[in-house]
Amino acid sequence: MKILLSIFFLVLLSSYSYSEEISSDQVVTRGGIVNEINSTTPFSGTVLWFRDDDQLEFRENYREGVLDGLVENFHENGQIDMRGNWRGGKEEGLFEWFWDDGKLRSKGNYKDGKKDGLWEGFWDNGQVEWIGNFKDGKEDGMWEGFDENGQIEFTSYYINGTKVKRNKYLKQKTPNPVRSVKKEIRKKKKEIRKKKKEKRKGKQDE
Repeated sequence: MKILLSIFFLVLLSSYSYSEEISSDQVVTRGGIVNEINSTTPFSGTVLWFRDDDQLEFRENYREGVLDGLVENFHENGQIDMRGNWRGGKEEGLFEWFWDDGKLRSKGNYKDGKKDGLWEGFWDNGQVEWIGNFKDGKEDGMWEGFDENGQIEFTSYYINGTKVKRNKYLKQKTPNPVRSVKKEIRKKKKEIRKKKKEKRKGKQDE
């Protein structure tokens, strides 16, 4: 009985530390590992990133200093922009992006940090914009693009990430079908830090 109680309290303590929620101003990254400021212990819990107007932009979960669990990004109007899961610092499972009105914009799966399987993009009217497959992080097989009315725009064929054939049906510009999650997150965080730095400098000059 004592052993069972000890295990219970250890699990409870572990879940409490993992559920800790703090602001991005309270963490620092050293060697790719996230720690709380003035601490050398890898952080486990939730980090919140806010815009200048105090609106939430990112919610990230960490375990032992690396992304692990649900990561969410929000539009300025509060609607969800992106959500996906990470495991041990790598993207894993379903990722989804949304228009600022809540409609699905694109979706696809990751496996061990690499795009894998079927990926789809959608116009803001719900029509499919593009569809294709990834294998081991590279485009594979046939990709198709459509206009806002559902008419076929192009087909492309890939082998191991290399485009070997393309058929274009309509003379329209086709957007880049897949956004890089890591680059997008880094760019937005950099903008947040820059704005906060400028804001602090402005207060010092007053």
